[in-house]
Amino acid sequence: LAVINRITRLDGGCQKMSEVAIEEVLKYIKSQNYAEAFRALMENLELHPEKSNVVSDLLPFVLHEHTDRLQVEEKYSEIFECYDKVLQQFPKDCELLTELGSRLYKLGRFAESFNCFKQVLQIDPKYLKAFHSLQYVKDKLVERWHFRMLNDGFRNVTFKYAIWNKIKKGYDSVLDIGTGTGILALYAFQGHAKAIAACDTSDTMVGIAQKVFETNGMHEVDLLAKNSREIHEEDLKSGKPKLIVTEILDTGVFGEEILETLMHAKEHLLAESGEILPHNVTLMVAPFQSRSIAISSILLNESFEEYIFLNGYTVVAAQVEPYDSINVSQLPSFETLSAPIECLKVNFNNLAQMQEMYQGAEKTVKMKCLQSGHVDGFVVWFQLAVDENSGNVVDTLPNAKTCWDQAIFRLNHRLDVERGRLLSVTASCGGGYLRLRHPHNQPVDKCLEVPEDVLQFINDNDYLTKLEYDVNSLRKDGSFQIVMDFCPFPYIGIMLLKEKRTRKVYCSTQARTFVEFVAENNCIDSGCIEFLTSPLEASSSATKILFDLIILSPIHHCGDLNNTHIAMYPILRNMMQPRGVIVPEKIEVVGDVIRSEWLVKSSVVVHPEMVNMGTAAHINTYSTQHFLDISGNFEHEKITTLKVAELVLDDSLHENFVTFRMKEGEKVDGILYYFNIFFTRKSDPLVTRRNEGHNCCFISRGECDKKSQLTIHFIQNYGLIKCSIVEFD
Repeated sequence: LAVINRITRLDGGCQKMSEVAIEEVLKYIKSQNYAEAFRALMENLELHPEKSNVVSDLLPFVLHEHTDRLQVEEKYSEIFECYDKVLQQFPKDCELLTELGSRLYKLGRFAESFNCFKQVLQIDPKYLKAFHSLQYVKDKLVERWHFRMLNDGFRNVTFKYAIWNKIKKGYDSVLDIGTGTGILALYAFQGHAKAIAACDTSDTMVGIAQKVFETNGMHEVDLLAKNSREIHEEDLKSGKPKLIVTEILDTGVFGEEILETLMHAKEHLLAESGEILPHNVTLMVAPFQSRSIAISSILLNESFEEYIFLNGYTVVAAQVEPYDSINVSQLPSFETLSAPIECLKVNFNNLAQMQEMYQGAEKTVKMKCLQSGHVDGFVVWFQLAVDENSGNVVDTLPNAKTCWDQAIFRLNHRLDVERGRLLSVTASCGGGYLRLRHPHNQPVDKCLEVPEDVLQFINDNDYLTKLEYDVNSLRKDGSFQIVMDFCPFPYIGIMLLKEKRTRKVYCSTQARTFVEFVAENNCIDSGCIEFLTSPLEASSSATKILFDLIILSPIHHCGDLNNTHIAMYPILRNMMQPRGVIVPEKIEVVGDVIRSEWLVKSSVVVHPEMVNMGTAAHINTYSTQHFLDISGNFEHEKITTLKVAELVLDDSLHENFVTFRMKEGEKVDGILYYFNIFFTRKSDPLVTRRNEGHNCCFISRGECDKKSQLTIHFIQNYGLIKCSIVEFD
């Protein structure tokens, strides 16, 4: 946005800019020759350092585009040579440092990216591009389930006593595979194991484990930064261990390669007559009914289907993974329609059985529906027998309040069932991946796949109805000559074309295939639709386009702001007809100040045992302050609701402070935020906080002092926002 504004200003001032030959740079930018643009900028900077402010406006954009092309060509050394040159001139430029952090992130160099974003925030704590990027990179370095797991006291104590009991029985040399923070190795140390080794593939987790071991005086632990399948007997200082412990399971058990890992360990690492913990796992399955899941799987909006002719096709969300991990206890609607039934069981101490399972052994089971309803898919959870003692079981069934989610296998339609109907599924884990095969899906040749956020958008009948009503109220005749509709699906644009109330619609390429299908089946001339990758593409057209109506999508389907669209408003206003309107015209940020033990335990390690062992201090460096896509049904207590701010629709820095009263000693854990969207200034708002909606939360903990009040500090920058609890002297 800065470069486009700068180009607009510079084009009219050739005389001034000729002093530093900026017109040459602009020529290269407009022809997309970013290598030459970068060279020219750096030469101009060297010759005319007094013009560095002009260069610094253009440089981040040119650097980004140039290094993007170098990355495609895999010229990584040249990429970082470019950054080195730039940062020598601008060592504390937050935009350039953030661009470097983002580049490192794209290249998978997360630890360096983490340090880069932290450096930016030390320079400018209000630079929200770096703040939000830091949250993403923290999740990459230490996935959030680590926090829930370390706060799960039952899971921890079950493993601890199982390990201690094995050590007492003579299994006193231990290898912890996938050690993470080192918790299982630490339990082995507390149980007086004679030799301990641990391994992990993550450099970040190995670094945390090393600090935990040092904190607890575990100086003799053999810590290896590698996959256990790369370990040979000679790598283990104390030889083959008598006991192997691990918990490399995902919600579908096998997704973290536990079968491959333990088959290798059993054959090559474990001492003869040694044992593996956990001992075995049993997988349970049941059909479920859940509108909360169905609305992100299939089209349920009957009003949409009544207006848009789909020619007998079913619209479904494109699925990348075979199953999703969802905490079903937090969904507004979820129920199983049959008793659960065992579908697979694997003994991790039986090599032959693991090999058979890995090679694709299947088991078919039948479930009897106990009530009539709609089957939306199948839910799978597991019972983990930590040892052969039947009482030492971690059960991840729905509502068990463990650290585990459940595995959700979606159907591509809602299957109507009557009480007593039998449903069959065939379960397997061939190749180390959990699969469910069944005959209950519709034929795929009658399904239209769309991105999940597109499906959720067209399923939101409240949003579409309000948007349609408010847009129609803008003009008496309801017509708009040229329209840009950049919602995930251009519903209003399609409606206007279908009803001959516009002659041209510009929309996103995101749902292009679906939009073209709709146009073809609804008698809409495809020549009236033009696809863009960004709203700003329209500004680069040879013929200047002025719009009567621009519809933006200010909120992502995860519940957070679409900061790109918010930041575009100043430029898009220059692309409007005199009476043109950009929708929405106004957005308010609303916050529920909440207490939530679940929220805290999902974001920071607070369990007393973990605090005492030093684990909390070392992992909490990577705790995040921002939660996305939270179900409105998660466990929390609302303290108060506040209007936090009215968004300023631009990319500049804005701040606001809101004070609220509380009782002395009351505690706050976070700010659950959502939005009031005013599509027009005169309309009533659409509130995004709804039962089936998705919400976001800033984790910010505070305790009320004797003044009986706390204050929320709101920051907006580059279309991004941040809320935090602050205290004033």
